[in-house]
Amino acid sequence: MFKYYFDSRTTPFKTPTNRDINEAEHILRSMVKEGQVTMIETGDWNHEQRFEAYLDVIVVAVKKKSAVRKIYGTNRYPAVSFGKGVPSLIIYDDSTGHSTDAYPRMVNGQVVTIKEYLGNLKETVL
Repeated sequence: MFKYYFDSRTTPFKTPTNRDINEAEHILRSMVKEGQVTMIETGDWNHEQRFEAYLDVIVVAVKKKSAVRKIYGTNRYPAVSFGKGVPSLIIYDDSTGHSTDAYPRMVNGQVVTIKEYLGNLKETVL
């Protein structure tokens, strides 16, 4: 199960983290039609709601030894940009409901974007 967190009223930040985000959203919208993705609008969310969803990203970061704090916020304000200036794709295990992967995130000092993940996913499915 895929969940895409975004704010339709906010333009994503122009950062490497959001590279090719428009292409990624196009792919995700086609996956919604196939029932593979749930789009979650975060525009009306308060900080607590944003942080609660962000905790699923933290679980993935710990498991995969990747960095996410500076992608979605700062040391002082974690998750401040989650699903707003920085859209997020979280993959959940269908049987347990636990998060198993999340994008964007840092791997070995390099940002892996949502679009890069979807491109790799498409290649492995074909």
